[in-house]
Amino acid sequence: MIKQTYVNRYRDQIVFEQNEDTILMSGYNPDYCRYGYPNIYTEAYEAYCYVVFEQPDGVPMSLDKFKEVVHEWRDGTNYIMKLFGPLIVSDMDTIDMFDPSGGPYMSIGTDMSHFGGGLEGVVTHIEMSEKSVLLTVKK
Repeated sequence: MIKQTYVNRYRDQIVFEQNEDTILMSGYNPDYCRYGYPNIYTEAYEAYCYVVFEQPDGVPMSLDKFKEVVHEWRDGTNYIMKLFGPLIVSDMDTIDMFDPSGGPYMSIGTDMSHFGGGLEGVVTHIEMSEKSVLLTVKK
């Protein structure tokens, strides 16, 4: 087992304990945390494609391009967002970002080697409990 302590800007001692492909993170104040959830674009993209296919020679952009374009800021003229944005929902069963007050910010894709002490792997899954976070990593 690898154990590493990270001191955040509020001097909280965040402890990481790694066993193979899981890392238990504790030591933060659970009352002051932000969480993020991934977007689900299925309904919005299907509605967009339906509208585009109704047009002569209509060819929809790819789903990846739709995800990019729907969030572009254009001084209030992003009609893709105005029309289809309300159909985008969050997957409240999946956490993809966790940010305790004072840090460290953790998200899917975080490289744990940045915290030193022999920690390794990239975060692929985040699971919350009452006083700790379980991070699944891929080495």
